[in-house]
Amino acid sequence: MGFIVWLILTSLSLFIFYSLIKSAINNSKQTETLNNIKDILIDIRENQKNRVVVEESAIEMGVGNEEEAITVEECPGCQQTVASNATNCPTCGLRLRD
Repeated sequence: MGFIVWLILTSLSLFIFYSLIKSAINNSKQTETLNNIKDILIDIRENQKNRVVVEESAIEMGVGNEEEAITVEECPGCQQTVASNATNCPTCGLRLRD
């Protein structure tokens, strides 16, 4: 009987210890930073998918072949549509490339 009580108390103690550590990790600055990086990477992946769709649509509409098609991107500063070959955003003036 004593062994069973010891086993239950040990299991309960380990569960509480696990919960405390998990809570501390989930509330840390490093976890917040990693979640922000993950969100940024997801946004970049979605923007790349949108860019490919725009390029394919331009080709299908007869704008030209892959070399002649004008693609668009989203400005990271103001989220306005900008030609992919633009060096500055025409809306906010953000420098997009060198």
